[in-house]
Amino acid sequence: MTALNEQNNIKEALLQMHEALSSSLNEFRIVVIDDGSSDRTYENATELNLPHVKVLRNERNLGTGKSVSDYFPFIETDFYCWYPTDLELSPYEIAKALPLIEDHDIVVSFITGDERSLWRRFLSKTFTQILNLSFGRELPYYNGVSLIRRELLPEKSLISSRRFFTHAEILILSMKEGVKLTTVGFTLFPRSAGESKAMRLNAFWDVGVNYLKLLSKKMRS
Repeated sequence: MTALNEQNNIKEALLQMHEALSSSLNEFRIVVIDDGSSDRTYENATELNLPHVKVLRNERNLGTGKSVSDYFPFIETDFYCWYPTDLELSPYEIAKALPLIEDHDIVVSFITGDERSLWRRFLSKTFTQILNLSFGRELPYYNGVSLIRRELLPEKSLISSRRFFTHAEILILSMKEGVKLTTVGFTLFPRSAGESKAMRLNAFWDVGVNYLKLLSKKMRS
């Protein structure tokens, strides 16, 4: 779980995720990476002192991709899953995906009950269609939560380091031949606190540049 200035959400997000996993799994690990927040995100996360939880801190903002890929070598669990801390996606939703890992290597979530603006839904759908056409897939969503078997994760550094293309890149690179994949719907809720970083201009720039880099890499290989 990466967090940037989520002091008003981090405690509730952690408590909900801990409860959701505890009710379904005997062994799990929650890693929170405070990505250079300027508020009390790190302090609020560490104050909970929950079992099975590790809280890390970047001294400066590195971006979601860099934060996640730097931790890949230290993952000890059978599956990797990134989850947001903004509570737009309730951590309790993870319970829908956990039974599916018994028979699958990757579980990809997609949004149900999407009440985001028409413009944002259009952008999301367009982004998904472009990636499906570019990489020969038929996925319903790329930038949501995915549970991925550890052995399938990219071994080299990610192209994307700053923003949300990271999750699409990890998913695309993990879908190797013979992988068993399924999908599951997660309900999206309105954000109650904090500010979304998805619709900033630099986020659009980041997605466009890194999409072209990944497509170029695919064409070269």
